[in-house]
Amino acid sequence: MRQDRAASGERNRERALRERARPWSEDERWTLRKRVWRERRDRERELLEQREQALLQREQELARLSERFVAWLADLQQLAPGMHAWCAEQARLGTDTGITPALLDQIHQRRRQAAERHATELLAQADVRAAVDMAMGAAGRDPIALGRAITPLLIALDPAASGLRQPVVIAALTLLSVRARDSGAQFGEYDCLS
Repeated sequence: MRQDRAASGERNRERALRERARPWSEDERWTLRKRVWRERRDRERELLEQREQALLQREQELARLSERFVAWLADLQQLAPGMHAWCAEQARLGTDTGITPALLDQIHQRRRQAAERHATELLAQADVRAAVDMAMGAAGRDPIALGRAITPLLIALDPAASGLRQPVVIAALTLLSVRARDSGAQFGEYDCLS
């Protein structure tokens, strides 16, 4: 018999299943239930870990936004000293209602405008224009390379100037310079570009 089964390719497991009167015994049902419960538990654990990871990422993102919010308000107060009351009101609003995208956008726009005003005032100075000209000759039209080239030259001009140490002012100065060069404007025409 055994040789006949081996010749036909039937395995012991297949023979046992064929010969069994009841295909499922209670022991096998319990094993199957345990396996289903284990798979369900593992899947729920995996979903819980994914939710915890998403919450942690959201918490970190909110912390970064809060830091950015405070830093932008500090930049704005330094660039436009007349806006202390408005910045204090925005800080209070941010703590009371939370930091919203609209609030961040409003502060970002005001910060950008104040930086451009400050950069325009700086470009009115002959020594700053000379430093920008020298850096543009070396860096070309690339704003990042120009910003890197301008920064040490401007800090060397007036090490005590706080506006020249702010990255937002350097960025505005760089962008105004590139924009003026692309449009063919002279340095006296920066007012009409901003």
